[in-house]
Amino acid sequence: MDDSPERNKSLEYMDDSDAAEKPCDNNDMWGERSLPMKEFYPYIRCSLCNGFFIDATTITECLHTFCKSCIVKHFFYSNRCPNCAIVVHQTQPLYNIRPDRQLQDIVYKMVPYLEEVVVPATLPVKPQKQKQKDLMPQSVFTIPPELDVSVMLEFVGAEEGIENYKPLERKYVRVSGEATIRHVELFIRRKMELSPNLQVDVVCGEHLLEQCQSLREVRNTMGENALQDGMLVLHFGIVLPGLHGFDSDKGRQIKWFTDANHHHTTKKPWMTAEVRMLRTRDSGFRTGDREALRKTRAKLSRAIREAKCAHAQRIHGHFKDTGDTRRMWEGIQAITNYRKTSPSCDSDAILPDALNDFYALFEAQNNIAAEKSIPPHNDQVLCLTVADVRRTLRGVNPRKAAGPDNILGRVLRECADQLADVLTDIFNISLSCAVVPTCFKTTTIVPVPKKPTVSCLNDYCPIALTSIIMKCFERLVMRHIKTQLPPSLDPLQFTYRSNHSTDDAISTTLHLALTHLDKKGTYVRMLFIDFSSAFNTIVPQHLIGKLSLLGLNTSLCNWILDFLTVRPQSVRIGSSTSNTTTLSTGAPQGSVLSPLLFTLLTHDCSDAQFESHHQVR
Repeated sequence: MDDSPERNKSLEYMDDSDAAEKPCDNNDMWGERSLPMKEFYPYIRCSLCNGFFIDATTITECLHTFCKSCIVKHFFYSNRCPNCAIVVHQTQPLYNIRPDRQLQDIVYKMVPYLEEVVVPATLPVKPQKQKQKDLMPQSVFTIPPELDVSVMLEFVGAEEGIENYKPLERKYVRVSGEATIRHVELFIRRKMELSPNLQVDVVCGEHLLEQCQSLREVRNTMGENALQDGMLVLHFGIVLPGLHGFDSDKGRQIKWFTDANHHHTTKKPWMTAEVRMLRTRDSGFRTGDREALRKTRAKLSRAIREAKCAHAQRIHGHFKDTGDTRRMWEGIQAITNYRKTSPSCDSDAILPDALNDFYALFEAQNNIAAEKSIPPHNDQVLCLTVADVRRTLRGVNPRKAAGPDNILGRVLRECADQLADVLTDIFNISLSCAVVPTCFKTTTIVPVPKKPTVSCLNDYCPIALTSIIMKCFERLVMRHIKTQLPPSLDPLQFTYRSNHSTDDAISTTLHLALTHLDKKGTYVRMLFIDFSSAFNTIVPQHLIGKLSLLGLNTSLCNWILDFLTVRPQSVRIGSSTSNTTTLSTGAPQGSVLSPLLFTLLTHDCSDAQFESHHQVR
């Protein structure tokens, strides 16, 4: 054996570390240097117990490592790191510690025989603890998974005169299936602090439950109809004993419970009258013949499956035609059970007249007389064909609300062939004489609140109902006007144009702004203008002058002037109707021509002085 000084020095270092003496390795004979263990002490020893790492665990916030048992005990009294005093976690410092297995392996390799002593000592711990856990007596409150029932308690309400009760804070309860309705009643009484003279009635579906019935019995009897997301839904209400009237001949149904039950959340859309009848029949056999109960429940399950399949087929039918957006929205509303609640107007007898005067506010400011121009001899009058009128009548939406003449759109659509000749003559006579019949210009306004709380008359949106026949007439005239317009109209006009949306306007605005900013030394200023009561401020004489400049013939301009003047208007709210007012200013809100006329009125409101100025409308 080599007795060189280097070998003896290495053995001295091993003795200082209190480790077992290591036999001589052949590598020492070749002059390899051995490092002293004391240099590694700060990295492999725990600062809490001053021993080598056992189950090395690192704090993720500061990367300091300790023994697992040491750091867990430390966190019982402090949430800071023992070395750097940093806050590991405000409430749960154990969340921010992780085992460091690489460092533990290094400790086992550097400290001989440490792994042989530590690992075997920890192996019997888990089986021993599991054995002790198995021998511990189970709590009396432990519910076997196959016997428990998850219950959702829905409070329907209390009868009139009952006020002193606390709300039920938690409506989800998990109890044993052997618990009875009596236990549920006692639970509700204790949580809501009810008076002893009040009575609690519990209903499942459409049946009033008895106190002796167990929850498991209720769940098995009512089936899937009483479940929502796997929970048994029980509705309960508070009644006075003097007003609590049972009627055994009617299945002990309570009227106010039945009325409330029509709106509860467990009423499925696929429920049919047959399924409800089978549910009632099922409850009739609850305490009777088991064989009859089994057959009835099987028939009930089959009826429920068939009702679900039929409902699914109806929902799928809404999405077959991708072009019918109305049907698709109806399907989405059926899936989500969405019901839009529109705010209603006040039933005030004075409100219709007040709104009618408010909508005619700009009439007094118009002092320009509406005078028709004399058409030249070569002026060509628009002449409509029977085919165009028939095609327009066939395209009427049958869902459109009827106007003041009470002629339904379905009638015009179904009788398009019979009415086309007569209406063509009426339309052509109107165009040649430049006179619109008064019954065609009559407007009935139905105000709709813009927001839930109405504070002024301007919070009502005027929805004008005009004659559907006049809408067809306007649509034919609008097609002709569009063919006469020059192609040099403002390309940045997006409002009231087909195949143009708000997204197109936003994209165009951003493109113009970003393109301008790409130039050196430029900036962008934007001014947003909102036209208030835009259609009501149209002055017919000003509009006709601009239409003439755009190239429309005189006879058509005279017809439009007559269409906008001397218009009878009234406001209807429910059964109340205001007095009729004659207007010669503005354009009807619900007409077909009004958006186009307003666009032509404002088409020249652009600043062409600077190339960088743009108006997006």
